Amino acid sequence: MSDLAAGARQDNVGRGIFFALVAILIFSSQDAMSKFLVQSVSPFQMTMMRFWAFGAFSLFLALRKGSLTAALRTRQPLWQVLRGLLLITDIWMYVLSLRTVPLAAVQSITLVYPLLVTLFAIPLLGEKVGVFRLVAVTVGFLGALIIVGFMSITCFELVRDAVGRLAATRPAPLLTDLQLAVLLATLAINVAVAWYENRRGRELGSDLLIADAAHTRADVFITVGVLVGLLFSRNGLWWVDPALAIVIAVFIVRIAYRIFQRAVPVLVDASAIPTGTIRTLAESVAGVRGAYSIRSRGGDESSIRYAEVTIAVDGSANVAAAHAIADQVEERLKQDLKLAEVTVHVEPW
Repeated sequence: MSDLAAGARQDNVGRGIFFALVAILIFSSQDAMSKFLVQSVSPFQMTMMRFWAFGAFSLFLALRKGSLTAALRTRQPLWQVLRGLLLITDIWMYVLSLRTVPLAAVQSITLVYPLLVTLFAIPLLGEKVGVFRLVAVTVGFLGALIIVGFMSITCFELVRDAVGRLAATRPAPLLTDLQLAVLLATLAINVAVAWYENRRGRELGSDLLIADAAHTRADVFITVGVLVGLLFSRNGLWWVDPALAIVIAVFIVRIAYRIFQRAVPVLVDASAIPTGTIRTLAESVAGVRGAYSIRSRGGDESSIRYAEVTIAVDGSANVAAAHAIADQVEERLKQDLKLAEVTVHVEPW
């Protein structure tokens, strides 16, 4: 597979998040069943059952791809064995914890996994992540998740109340003229705040500001729904208000998904730009013999994005000539890909 094709598959964030959510649902159901079974079944048996299932699925995938021998072949057998032992220990300790700790508490603790992966990527994989950027990404992501959580609660309460009112044929309460005026003023303020926060968030590349702007837009939808529902209720069509509440809940789910879609690639350090695109642009500069060790971070074009690339130049070139080529590569990438910062390393060809 070419780098361009690999990059295209990697950048299909929407599909990736969909499968991730399905996986979360499966693992959550599995953990709930484990919590129930571990009260009467040994953690060793639970771990064994999990790995029998893992083994059967892995065997199916290996046979589907071709040769089982090829699937088992590795250049690092000791590391693979160690990885397997660590995985067995991890699952056994996880199941053991379910016996004495509430499931919600265990899940809360495991939420630090992505942050630990990011931290350990620095010493183990040689990733270069500055302290300030690490703190900013972590705070921004957690802030976005908190906002998604509040929006989920809002959505749940909207649907629950709407279904209850439809079932009980309970009309919406009528507001006084003063309350209606306050509602209209709140709507105007929220529209202005959402617009300003979204604009500044995109200018600064702040996921937290953009997420909060989306949350404020959800408040705008709710307020508009309340106003429209009240107008219909005054004319005897009381059922319009709860029906609109369900429609607004769907919009809130969509907004929460878009926040999640924007925040997740940042935390998992997904490539902002396909590797092949950066390589092609770098190698188009005169004097560049090759481009490799390519990394990029950030979100879409509205975010602050960074890139790092190593270029190979003629070994006989002097320092000044090599530096000039590196400057051209930096400017080309910044201009064509709208990057805030580009780090170019030079090696002899």
